[in-house]
Amino acid sequence: MQTPLRLHDPPSFDDCAWETSPIREGWPTLHLVHYPNTSEYKQFRGIDLTPWNHHLFINPDWANGTVPADPAPSLSYSRCAEQNPDGSTWHVQRVGPFLSTGGYDWWQLSGRDAGFMSDVLVELTDQAAYLVESFVGARDAQNAPLPYPPIHIHHVHILPPLLDLRFHGAGEISSDYRNTLIVERHGEWTRLDAGMQAEAEPEGFGRRFSWRLDFDGELNDARPAGAQPLTWWFEIALRWVRSDAHLRPVSSNNIVNLQQDEAHAQDTYEHYFWVQPYVAVLTWYSWTVPKSEAPRRVIYVKPHSHMNLLRKWFIFGAPAAQILRSEDSFLTRVPPTSDFLAVNQLPLNRTKYKSFTQLESEIMSGPSADRLLCTITPNRVRLTNGCYDRAPTVVCSLWELNPGDVFTSLAFLKYDYGADPSSQSEETRGCPIEPWLDSKLPSRGFPMHTELFLFSEAITPHSTQSCYSTEIPIASGTSLSAAIAQRIFTLLIGPPSITTRSDEGLTVVFGNICSSNTSEASTTTTTITTTTATTTSVRDRLAVREAVSLLQRQSSRVSDTHQSARISKARLLIAVFGMLSIALAGLAHVGRQRRRRGYEQPPNIGMHLVHL
Repeated sequence: MQTPLRLHDPPSFDDCAWETSPIREGWPTLHLVHYPNTSEYKQFRGIDLTPWNHHLFINPDWANGTVPADPAPSLSYSRCAEQNPDGSTWHVQRVGPFLSTGGYDWWQLSGRDAGFMSDVLVELTDQAAYLVESFVGARDAQNAPLPYPPIHIHHVHILPPLLDLRFHGAGEISSDYRNTLIVERHGEWTRLDAGMQAEAEPEGFGRRFSWRLDFDGELNDARPAGAQPLTWWFEIALRWVRSDAHLRPVSSNNIVNLQQDEAHAQDTYEHYFWVQPYVAVLTWYSWTVPKSEAPRRVIYVKPHSHMNLLRKWFIFGAPAAQILRSEDSFLTRVPPTSDFLAVNQLPLNRTKYKSFTQLESEIMSGPSADRLLCTITPNRVRLTNGCYDRAPTVVCSLWELNPGDVFTSLAFLKYDYGADPSSQSEETRGCPIEPWLDSKLPSRGFPMHTELFLFSEAITPHSTQSCYSTEIPIASGTSLSAAIAQRIFTLLIGPPSITTRSDEGLTVVFGNICSSNTSEASTTTTTITTTTATTTSVRDRLAVREAVSLLQRQSSRVSDTHQSARISKARLLIAVFGMLSIALAGLAHVGRQRRRRGYEQPPNIGMHLVHL
């Protein structure tokens, strides 16, 4: 069995030597926008609570949709450093007070230097440290960590320094945004009976980093609209030790299946796929470990999903085609699609299986039953007004990530909250529709991820690096070649490290950013730096997004799916090369724009991008 991630109550920091100042003085790069509900959030109609940073929005949706607060609210920023007897140090930041009254509002934050680590790293001999524990969440006026509900952590991402913070850039992402996360937090990751938890690495391990940390996040007050006013503070707390602490470095692979988003619709910008209520659905993807990656041993797995939809989730060390007997397998019969981002999804009633139980029984007697690596089952807490996500139960065997290995994720999904109890499953019986929905089911369906964070250590002895990457499996039915997919990703998101095609589809790898000490820096291939000479303008990137969306809508009208795939590929080639010309013509505009904004290039403190 794997070594589990440790969840426990965070310290109170009551005895910490706090320094408090107005937010504009204490954390000037922090940007905070509030949206009263999801409908306003979708249309970017929010209040910019840090109006002195409003000029940083270079995406017109945010720039024109949000209104600078006048006057700005009286928010404070507090920070402190607390040393522990074991030689580790907590760096803690708090922002607030916020006042919310439910309705699933949105508090959208981003900022530079999370954990105020940049000054510390410069002073350390090798400019590196190990992160061994973190707390990200909300506290109430009595300093207690708030549970969910009331406060839901939609997401918080702590990651290497960015050219533009996430909510400033083109589309939903900045021009160099990589989901190469050093720390992430999502709302389900707390115990059944507790407030939001701190997360600690297994004893003897740490996540090594050698650069400043930026962050972005969104939180919601998940109570019914018009709830009693709640005063709370947002907190980031990082516990770190020096890099000479002789810890074993932990690396992270973020495996995430993405659905294409919709331009100008912020509620799709997390690249969810959508699941209709009361329909049993199967979703799966496979990914391949790049052949240039070093072998790694998985220490623990942390999944991210929405528990109101998840029924069961399996990870196999095998291609999808080998999970069921060939004559029974629906996993290999995927219709071609022209979408460059698409998720394999199939209603259970379009297979021969009558229930998830029957399908699971077939899988467990199938050809890859002995290659089942992980089983993930959802947890929920039942409260008087609803059922709420809690950390899933994750049971995994010991396994490795070796070059060329293929893995498959297969999940059973169904939303049945609010259904007649006789038709609900035992684990969801009596769960009503979430209170903030006001008994109205979303017409698009419910948003969903089946995202994996694989935390591992190098099998090679004496490794001193932690590496962080994002790997995006593309639906096996896609008609796009690896070259076209890589070109589209470069225009819309940024250049991936590698794009490979196999029988299981495409796997796109972003980042693979590794910490280094000064002695290693000269041997690493490329220092990360994003300059105006390689950055596409916002106008052109948005034009590409809309052109690709239009082509895909047009191609979907062609009745013959194979012909549609061929036509779409040709159109996409034309669009890509056409937009490349437009993008190159706009590069000078980007430089002028950044100079007008007074942009400061983030420091490259031992930060390197390894081309796979």
